[in-house]
Amino acid sequence: MSKFDGIFRDLATQLIDNTFGTSATLRRQTSVYDPVTGDNTRSNTDISVSISPPAPAREGRRPDNALVQQGDAECYMAAKGLSVVPSPVDDKLIWNGDTYQVVAVFNIVSGDQNAAYRLILRR
Repeated sequence: MSKFDGIFRDLATQLIDNTFGTSATLRRQTSVYDPVTGDNTRSNTDISVSISPPAPAREGRRPDNALVQQGDAECYMAAKGLSVVPSPVDDKLIWNGDTYQVVAVFNIVSGDQNAAYRLILRR
């Protein structure tokens, strides 16, 4: 862990979790295949998180070179103390009664570790 990790991870946690953040639910969907029956069983795990309130995403290209679509939103989530890393494959974010699909997750690195995550959301 670098000197910057201690500073910026704590700063992201303070700003997102304790000052400007709002409560949300990160819903992780998992699927288990049973080879005997041939069935897929899906289940959801809900994790309480704190996020910056979703705001309209800046139009243009995302860092992964995909296009941000009109109506996409973005928010930030502090990395320190998170029990999971957000995933664009299996996760949805529920905030203020709205459900968003997580379509991209970008690391905000402060040194050796993530300080926060930037999530691109789509309804």
